[in-house]
Amino acid sequence: MAGPAARARQDTRILLVNDAATRILGLTREQLTGRDSMDPEWRAIHPDGTDFPGETHPSMQALRTLQVQREVPMGVYHPQEQDWRWLQVTAIPRRAPGATQAKQVTTVFADITEKQAMQTEMRRRERRYRSLVRATSQIVWDAFPDGDFQPPQADWE
Repeated sequence: MAGPAARARQDTRILLVNDAATRILGLTREQLTGRDSMDPEWRAIHPDGTDFPGETHPSMQALRTLQVQREVPMGVYHPQEQDWRWLQVTAIPRRAPGATQAKQVTTVFADITEKQAMQTEMRRRERRYRSLVRATSQIVWDAFPDGDFQPPQADWE
């Protein structure tokens, strides 16, 4: 496992985790091994800030549906930084050839905290800009040098 990754059993208890995952999640291997998706200590959230319940985590969905869950955005609380870390999670169910049930799930993820922060700032700036345009649309005008007002411009409409 080169990038941040974890492998979990069918009950989503973590079996293996690499160093990159421990750094991003802010937990040791010992703290991660044996933890499952239902553990409330994950404090996972969706990008809109709502709770991300364990039963809907990508690993649980991959095991339930036997479908790869690709690039699911998820916020997790980073205890060392005491802040949210944003991940893009992909969960891949693993089953033996011919088996009808997945026995494990491999979860790989990327730290998209900076990207999430930029997108949030862009949305904030867009709201501010639109608010300014709405607030000033009734008081913007053009005047000739002698002070006479110019008629509304066609491209203003």
